[in-house]
Amino acid sequence: MRDNPIEDNSRAFRPVPDLVRFTVGDAPWWLLYRAAGWSVVQQMVWDFPEEVNPESLRRFNDALCHGRLHRQLVEPRVRGARPYWVRAPRPVPLVLDEQRIADDAVADWALDELRGVRLDPDEGRCWRLRAAVTETGRTVVSLCTLHMVADGKARVAAVAEALAAVERGDRMIPPKVPHPVASRSSDVVDAARHLGAACAGILRAVKADIRTVEDERQPLDSRAPRSPLAERAPAATPVWTTATVPTADWDEVARSHGGTANSLYIAVVSGLLRASGYTAPDNQIKVGIPVAARTDEDHDRGNAVAGVSIYLSPVPAPVMDLGVIREECRRAYKALAGGRRATEVHLVPLGWFLPPSLIAKRGAPEASYPDAMASNIGDLPPEVCTVGGVRASAVTVRGVPQGVDSEGRLRYGEGIHAWMARTETNVTFTLCGFDEQHFVDDDTLRRLLAEELTAWGLPHRIW
Repeated sequence: MRDNPIEDNSRAFRPVPDLVRFTVGDAPWWLLYRAAGWSVVQQMVWDFPEEVNPESLRRFNDALCHGRLHRQLVEPRVRGARPYWVRAPRPVPLVLDEQRIADDAVADWALDELRGVRLDPDEGRCWRLRAAVTETGRTVVSLCTLHMVADGKARVAAVAEALAAVERGDRMIPPKVPHPVASRSSDVVDAARHLGAACAGILRAVKADIRTVEDERQPLDSRAPRSPLAERAPAATPVWTTATVPTADWDEVARSHGGTANSLYIAVVSGLLRASGYTAPDNQIKVGIPVAARTDEDHDRGNAVAGVSIYLSPVPAPVMDLGVIREECRRAYKALAGGRRATEVHLVPLGWFLPPSLIAKRGAPEASYPDAMASNIGDLPPEVCTVGGVRASAVTVRGVPQGVDSEGRLRYGEGIHAWMARTETNVTFTLCGFDEQHFVDDDTLRRLLAEELTAWGLPHRIW
């Protein structure tokens, strides 16, 4: 019998490879972890209308222990070689809360888990599944994962694979052999390959800078200056809110204003910058949009995401013509497809040769940060929304940095970050405010979002 984690393996649940090297998409998360001590944790939260059988949750957890999230980080022995993942040697236990929680405490429960969960890639703890039941019998489930091990699409795929294995009744079989360690010669070969990539990247970065200067079609960043992030966010603690809107209503409002579901999402999220006083209504804002770059060959990659930026002026407001945002997005996607990338992307291979501490000292240029980041996970497969025969009434996704030092000058995130996921019945998105001067607390952000959704004519539930 082959060394597969599932006895009756199928295309829905592929075995985890013994060794997977990091890619360009994984590099930023590894660098943040090694250089700044930040763990960027992502979370999926399911809100079920009734109790989910604990045995179904245990089987879900067991399946995750055999999937692509269950990995351990190993550092190379040769400078310039990439770190790599091996299969984690020990299972991750399911956490089932014994005490019931109040129904109006679901959001706080999930947020406490996101902020407090302690994951460690070096020890093979890259994820955790936790569940609680409310006083009226609802079930809330949280899956926290390290961004380093999986982006949003990969995490959803891992959940789909695990739940499919549970549905089929597959019997989980532990790996039969200990995980391998890359040989020194393998590290040397990898380092040599990336030395060439680093040199080529430097040339591409120079050409990209020249092309940007010469290309008059490139949008200019003419945003108003801002005070330092450390002054606007002294506590380094973001605030949160989540909204659920019926999918049919969301799509109808988008169509009626000449847009798409995604352009409406960008308008609502970035509109909070105007509503909060973060920027003046007529100012220019920069919106970052992650773009999935995953293909069928990328099954084992943790992160396969590119990114584009759009500049909007004036700041989006309710019942605007969403065609403006659609056109800006179309331009940015076309530039990405044509190979236009930010200069620093070309320099990523060079990062494997430099000490993380050296890169951390340079820090990130605050002036280039987007004012808003709008991540759209897209349509969730129906099987991801059902556990133990119970279908979730809402599913949300989000992320947060752990380990940001409030005494230091470095900060993670600017303005508003948002994550959206769709099901057949609901659009659910979570917002995170990083500017403490304008997004003072959770209640402030909830109120601003509720007012913005109401102004768009969108029925909603804030939680």
